[in-house]
Amino acid sequence: MAAGDDTTPTETPTVTVAQLEALTAQMKQNEERLAQIQAENATLRAENASLVQARNRYRAPVPPMQSFDTPPLTGATGAALGTGATDARKQAIGGYGALARATSRSSSSNHQKCS
Repeated sequence: MAAGDDTTPTETPTVTVAQLEALTAQMKQNEERLAQIQAENATLRAENASLVQARNRYRAPVPPMQSFDTPPLTGATGAALGTGATDARKQAIGGYGALARATSRSSSSNHQKCS
């Protein structure tokens, strides 16, 4: 058998007209189903986008937590939060040492009066 010989047997599957018609009908059904699914997908995507937009509208942004390695946040005055009142109290009473001395003097004088 030569290369140009037309008598070489070729194996071709035999497909009947009925099989082709059945496959064509199945393909049309698949196309219709695909169109329905794509339309449903578009509807669900639009609904999802509107829900996400509504959720984001009412969601308050939450700032990230502060690291324990950094100093506390500063207030409006620029001083570290929580230290302003303590410093003011210290200055008003002359420091904590003065308060302790005044307290110990008053308690010792009370003990002397009772004796």
